[in-house]
Amino acid sequence: MAAIDLAQLPRAPRPEADAVFEGGGVLGIAFVGALEVAESLGYTAWQHVAGTSAGAIVAACLAAGYHAAELKDILYNQVKFTAFMDERRVAGIPIFGAINVLWNMGLYRGDYAYHLFQDILGRKNMHTFGDLIYDASEPPSHPRRYKLNVVASDVSCGRMLVLPGAVAGYGMNPDYLEVARAIRMSMSIPFFFEPVRVDHLDKKETSIVVDGGLLSNYPVDLFDVPPGQVPRWPTFGFRLITGTTTVTTDPWHQICDAPIRGDIDLARALIHTMLVAHDQQYLTDHQFVRSITIPTGAIDAHNFALSKDDQDLLYHNGQIAAEVFFKTWNFQTYVQTFRTQLPVEKTLADLAGAARHARLMKQ
Repeated sequence: MAAIDLAQLPRAPRPEADAVFEGGGVLGIAFVGALEVAESLGYTAWQHVAGTSAGAIVAACLAAGYHAAELKDILYNQVKFTAFMDERRVAGIPIFGAINVLWNMGLYRGDYAYHLFQDILGRKNMHTFGDLIYDASEPPSHPRRYKLNVVASDVSCGRMLVLPGAVAGYGMNPDYLEVARAIRMSMSIPFFFEPVRVDHLDKKETSIVVDGGLLSNYPVDLFDVPPGQVPRWPTFGFRLITGTTTVTTDPWHQICDAPIRGDIDLARALIHTMLVAHDQQYLTDHQFVRSITIPTGAIDAHNFALSKDDQDLLYHNGQIAAEVFFKTWNFQTYVQTFRTQLPVEKTLADLAGAARHARLMKQ
């Protein structure tokens, strides 16, 4: 693989930025390669970070203070990906997959993942969202109150959860929500991992919470200021594109190369479409132009038996995608093009006022 010539890329005019990471299972390794390039260019002061599923894992590690080199070491040398497939056992015998799905609503418990995140984040003394308060003047429901936000889906109530703020609706204090538990909620791929049950403390109800990608796999606009206001720093989105190994500037570029030969292939394709297609449909110009889009080829997002070569490919593709992105990125141009227009409501009000003035002048 060709080396990245970082000397040819523009340095960051200032280090502050927000970051939002898409969900994508084991493909999230590619984000670490992209982060390495971003950090080398000066983007080291991540103010707010957010993510869904695998993206939530990377975002949480950034919020805890990890850098790309540390994350690479964790992913390559410390995480046992096959251990994510922790099937339930009875007397040492694995429960048959279909029975486990019917009884527990998922093939795997997700306990290994939960304890892994507890350990990794605990090394940086990050345990609850109370450790991550960024602006205490903001209410708990506001995304910018916390340095980290995690997206999950409450299928019992039919709504997207932006954690920790959303747990206030369950009668909980968001500051006390454990970060590892929020990540575990966000990564609960339907039928793959068992969902997380969340009790409503103010009433006798329990919600079933699953992967945030069910409702928003790529919430890149989470930290945006209202229309007409100018952001103090950029928000970079880190997203994945399957079916191709080529970095592209086309937001709709996707290769349909997933053959469906039976029930298992169909189920896998349905889950992938459910988790990914929603946000792709609504990816607008101002969202795409700030997105580092990383090709992942034909690597399966749920292949926890990932080979070293596939890991290297994902990491390298993340580097290449970030290199291509930062060659043309200019925050001032972005602001002038997409963030200096008046809000639609104000524009309509001004037009209505002008029409009233014209009518009065004719009288």
